[in-house]
Amino acid sequence: MQALVSPPDAKPPKWAVGQQNATHVLVLYMRAAGVTPKIIADRLGIGYHTVINLQQQPWFKSQLVELLASKGGMVVEELLRGASVEAFEVVLETLRDESAKRSDRMKASFFVLDKVVAD
Repeated sequence: MQALVSPPDAKPPKWAVGQQNATHVLVLYMRAAGVTPKIIADRLGIGYHTVINLQQQPWFKSQLVELLASKGGMVVEELLRGASVEAFEVVLETLRDESAKRSDRMKASFFVLDKVVAD
């Protein structure tokens, strides 16, 4: 949980965000669900650096800790679900990347086929 709130290489915010708005709440809940800053930025139509700066705010970190603590196991499940989506996106990127090593593309192909056939 600590890495989600304050990564080891966490830097202080570039600018202070004093007043919370509706977008900040969405970012907070999406981050608690394990959604990456890049995906949050894309889905909400805001800048990646805006999301990064927002999650570096002291009030954001404390609210995130409170939210994670109050939701318990549900949050862990959501974090894993979010990470699995991100992992699958990486597999698909590798599969489609013609500059990737052939062996990596083959592994990605077999992984996708295995998941499709298994389900």
